[in-house]
Amino acid sequence: PDGGVSIRKDVSPPEILGHQPEFASTNFDERKVYIEFDEFVVVEDVFNQVLVSPPISKPIEVSPKKKGVLVQLPSDLRPNTTYTINFGEAIKDYREKNILQNFTYVFSTGPELDSGVVIGSVHDHNGDLAKEKVVIGLYKTDSLGAVKHEKPYYFAFVGEDGSFKISYIA
Repeated sequence: PDGGVSIRKDVSPPEILGHQPEFASTNFDERKVYIEFDEFVVVEDVFNQVLVSPPISKPIEVSPKKKGVLVQLPSDLRPNTTYTINFGEAIKDYREKNILQNFTYVFSTGPELDSGVVIGSVHDHNGDLAKEKVVIGLYKTDSLGAVKHEKPYYFAFVGEDGSFKISYIA
């Protein structure tokens, strides 16, 4: 029938409007980061989804605040270090739960950002692309025992196509 209201379902993830402090800030000495979005968001499964590289001594706190996400950092960040916070699938819009995939916030406590990059893809033993969720880790050691007993220094989530990219490596 004619008339009525046409309702289109929102299928897009929340869009980032800004960061405070700015993305890729240098000489960073803040303890809070606020990321603003175009709509209300929720933050879910922070413990499993949000990864900080290089690892830090205390966990960060991540919570929704108005149309944004507030990140509270510990006070003992390393000097002259580039940090990345990868949010994995933790940030979703409030109503439809559309996921903002692998958004990463970057900052440096020194005067410049590290620029090293590792790019690759993950395949199973048959040469097929990885079908399950995989996290890639880089360790700052040459000991194989580190994989068992230490946290990786850098992380990346593997995409649905099997690819990964780790950026901002010292």
